[in-house]
Amino acid sequence: MGTEGQGSTSATPTSATATEPKEEEGVKGDKTAVVSGEVCESIKKGMRIISDIEKTRADGMVFKFELDLMYALAGEKATARAPPGLCLASCQRAACNKTEEPTGRPFCCCSKCGAKYCSRECQVIDWKKDHKAMCGQLKEMRGGDAGGGRAPLDRQSVVARVLGRVRLYLCPFAVCHGEALGRGFVFVQTPNPVLELEYLRPVNSNGRRLDRSIILHFLSMGEFVDAVLQDDFELGVIRSPLEAAVESYDTKAEMVVLFRARCGYMAVVVVPLVPGWAVCRQLGLEYKEKDALQLNLDDTD
Repeated sequence: MGTEGQGSTSATPTSATATEPKEEEGVKGDKTAVVSGEVCESIKKGMRIISDIEKTRADGMVFKFELDLMYALAGEKATARAPPGLCLASCQRAACNKTEEPTGRPFCCCSKCGAKYCSRECQVIDWKKDHKAMCGQLKEMRGGDAGGGRAPLDRQSVVARVLGRVRLYLCPFAVCHGEALGRGFVFVQTPNPVLELEYLRPVNSNGRRLDRSIILHFLSMGEFVDAVLQDDFELGVIRSPLEAAVESYDTKAEMVVLFRARCGYMAVVVVPLVPGWAVCRQLGLEYKEKDALQLNLDDTD
């Protein structure tokens, strides 16, 4: 897993301003490419808030609060208008760069999950390397052989798996900056929607490559209120449960994470320190001069 530290130019992430665009203008940024009226309507229809969850997972993580603005509802409309060439499948084998062409020979497919391959050779190699382990997952995500609806996305499981994978970076980073700033939380942001994080490999069900990463910032509640909330009004709804988590967590055994994905999903999670506080403190010394830490979630083969 690659890491990239960022300098001390800013302690807070850059966020979109709260200024609402004109009705006829397209919305800028990562959220969606459709006009603002459609965005607002999609948010109204799709907004889902679950408070006071207090759900403790087997890995010890406790989800305190969830918020889902479901930007994907508007994004699907924009995708539907995209040129057909942008939706062509790539070979599922991560080391292969071939893309299916509309006028070329059709790719072969896995009979179980429908994953596409440019050749029988690539399919055999990928089956032995990775695909055998993830074929069942892809089949379920596609709705099975009968073409049924896709199973509901378990966002908590996806977020917990991502945080679990980066714990050896996340926990030392939190302990290091927590000692310097006092009580606070790690703001974990990803430019990817949760659906892309669900895949075990950086290739989606259509064989398209995924570039998946997260960026970490440690913030005190004062910094969050004075800097972040001033530029990002959507985070205001999560302020109260976040404050409650920051005030109550055990600084010697836990950390608080505010997770935010591109699709509009946010969660407040209390994460046990792994390894213990003393080890995290020692490992965190290398992050002392880094206000932000970027982690690449996938290694290429």
